[in-house]
Amino acid sequence: RIFFSSVDALDDHSRYYFAEEPDQETESEQVAINFNQGILYIKIKVFGLHTPVMIKNALNRYPNAKAIILDLRGNPGGQLNAAIETAKIFIDDGIITSTKSRAPDSAKYYVSNDSQNINLPVAVLIDKDTASSAEMLTAALKEQIQAIVVGTLSYGKGTIQDTYIFDNGGRLALTTAEFFTPSGKPIEKIGIVPDHCILNDQVVPNDKCKSQRREGRDFDIEFAGNILNQHLGDQN
Repeated sequence: RIFFSSVDALDDHSRYYFAEEPDQETESEQVAINFNQGILYIKIKVFGLHTPVMIKNALNRYPNAKAIILDLRGNPGGQLNAAIETAKIFIDDGIITSTKSRAPDSAKYYVSNDSQNINLPVAVLIDKDTASSAEMLTAALKEQIQAIVVGTLSYGKGTIQDTYIFDNGGRLALTTAEFFTPSGKPIEKIGIVPDHCILNDQVVPNDKCKSQRREGRDFDIEFAGNILNQHLGDQN
């Protein structure tokens, strides 16, 4: 209870979990795949250890894919390293993200130099529950491969927590660093603004873009598909 009371005053994401408290962070990863008219749809529920392999397997299964919709709506994040490895599938060269702690000279850069990446148009779907590692991936794809971002303003969680497990079964998730977009922009309490903002199945100007839960809504998928098909038509 002392830990619980102490970390509550630190920031929005540091937290003490009692031993008897259900662990919301152990939700099993889910990757859903669909292929329709040349567009490969990949839904990532949360980033886990095997997420990058699942995505690579999906790409290998559909070598005729002409474009990709990456659905990160409702994705709370998960393992940062898994999201970084996922970014490397799409980004062949450049900064994926950078992190910085409170210590001086603590900046660390995560860079992709993978020459086996794919080279297809990508649209990313986000909503108010897209957070943390999912926001990091969205920003990396937006800035490095000009991925089209569709949806609403994301959650705005740009911090990293280290977890400490105690003998009594309790856990302390302590914020130790903040991560930034490839261009150095912060995400914490700001979020990712989409290129095309959709609220209540209506496209609205970005200066009026707000947060909204949109997970499972087909409008966003159809909208992104139309933009990708238009892009493919312009290429032809």
